[in-house]
Amino acid sequence: MMSRCYNGKHKFYRRYGGRGIFVDINWHDKNAFIADMLPTYKKGLTLDRVDNNKSYSKENCLWRTQKQQMNNIESNRLLTLGNETRNLSEWGEITGLGKDVIYHRLALGWSVEDSLTLSKFSTRSERIIIKYNGMSFGFKGWSEITGIPKSAIYDRYNRGWDVERMLTTPYTSKKNA
Repeated sequence: MMSRCYNGKHKFYRRYGGRGIFVDINWHDKNAFIADMLPTYKKGLTLDRVDNNKSYSKENCLWRTQKQQMNNIESNRLLTLGNETRNLSEWGEITGLGKDVIYHRLALGWSVEDSLTLSKFSTRSERIIIKYNGMSFGFKGWSEITGIPKSAIYDRYNRGWDVERMLTTPYTSKKNA
């Protein structure tokens, strides 16, 4: 803690002392630090700052597990769904999707809501609704109605076909063509 805040040669100084994070003057005396923090210490925990933009002090520090600390680092990507804001890893755990699935969905341009709420096996195509002849369905629904494979309708949609052509042009398999 002291070295990160005051030793300009420390490999993490830039993230601590270099950006104005310091240690409460009372804690420069190791005994004062021990008196403040030892009563709440439990084996396996490490010191963490509650607010990463504030310095080390009794009011801003507590003991946490490594996992809890990783959820509190400055570089985390925060996502908000409704009125709840969590980091990517936390949402991965809460949703059961895992952080990698959510990360890749966001990288593909999915909305935060779709990235966090669609099942692991969902695709964004399931959220696209095609309106034709007064009816509205997704690719799967139109496939069941027309007999055209879902993948063919999706491919036609991505090629920019107009809706009538997309849903009325008979499907011929490339194998049979």
